[in-house]
Amino acid sequence: MKKTEQQNMSSSILPGEITKFNLGSLSGKFSSSIVEFTVQNNNGTLVVDSRVVADMVEKRHDHLLRDIRKYESQISTNTYFEISDYFIESSYKDAKGQERKADLLTHKGCGFVANMMTGKKGALFT
Repeated sequence: MKKTEQQNMSSSILPGEITKFNLGSLSGKFSSSIVEFTVQNNNGTLVVDSRVVADMVEKRHDHLLRDIRKYESQISTNTYFEISDYFIESSYKDAKGQERKADLLTHKGCGFVANMMTGKKGALFT
């Protein structure tokens, strides 16, 4: 997604609003289905919930969160980068009503996760 496309989408999605996007049919696992994911506006920044990302890249959510913590430690070594430009800590309530950790991934965060993946999964997610 180009920067101007992201800016246009950001202005059309109000803060706190959740919008579904349809990527169309993809090859591989998704070849017989339409890929749909939810994007939310978090104070002017478009984000995707880490649970959605984990599902899209076929990774357990706890493993994705573990990997994101590693990525954050890599990002934090350089004062030029802000972790919040990539990942925003969040939480959700599970089916039992217990609060669980999650992250909101920005456009840069999704790109970072995709670049750290190899092969077909990384290509499909980018």
